[in-house]
Amino acid sequence: MFLATSPTILKITKTLIRTNEHQVHVCAFICFFFNTCSLLGQCGLTQTDIVFALDSSAQVKEPDFVRMLQFCKDLVDGADFASGSVRVGLVQFGITAMEEFGLSDYTSKGDLFDAIDTVNNIKGRRNIADGIRLAKELLVRESRDPLVEKVIFLITAGVSRTKRRRTVREADAAKREGVHIFGVGIGLTNTDEIDAIVSNPTETKYLIDKFEALPDLSESLFLPKCEGKLLRRVDVNMCKISHVS
Repeated sequence: MFLATSPTILKITKTLIRTNEHQVHVCAFICFFFNTCSLLGQCGLTQTDIVFALDSSAQVKEPDFVRMLQFCKDLVDGADFASGSVRVGLVQFGITAMEEFGLSDYTSKGDLFDAIDTVNNIKGRRNIADGIRLAKELLVRESRDPLVEKVIFLITAGVSRTKRRRTVREADAAKREGVHIFGVGIGLTNTDEIDAIVSNPTETKYLIDKFEALPDLSESLFLPKCEGKLLRRVDVNMCKISHVS
């Protein structure tokens, strides 16, 4: 049983983090932060700017694109937008890449969700390179503090169909800017490209067979946060999380 006051999504990384007298073995690398979040201080982690980069190519049918939009909403549903702990932007990529909204455009969950619901897919050949480039440019352009985590959360239903040689180069350029890249691959038969795109293919890559599995994935990423403790909704044998004061 998990105590859930404000859900938090944690990043997947097997790193030992020391906080004063306590040690937290966190099996995660990203969290969408709710209330006060800092492993260096109170219960929680740090602030995050996240840009979703969504595949809107011709291969993605309208119902599946809507499922991607709902997935984005599910992941940030409990975020503390009022304090600015979490800011969300969104880009999509098909034949080209398009910025739907920036990190500073919406400061309430209601307005953000309304904006997500109005996004229409642009179709065409899958241009992942420009999607990553545009997401990185948005994070860098609207950066508020060097200590704020910068995240691209990429969702793709296949490999690049145009500008293929640039895709990994754009991902590497984003990483050099301090951007963490997470990737969801849907129905992929070859994972070489997404392995090269994400920050760590064993820890920041998620593979599912079909779009209908997105709700289950969002559930597996949720980490409830209770006062004084971090709990995660994953096999507890994989990860030991101790008390954080």
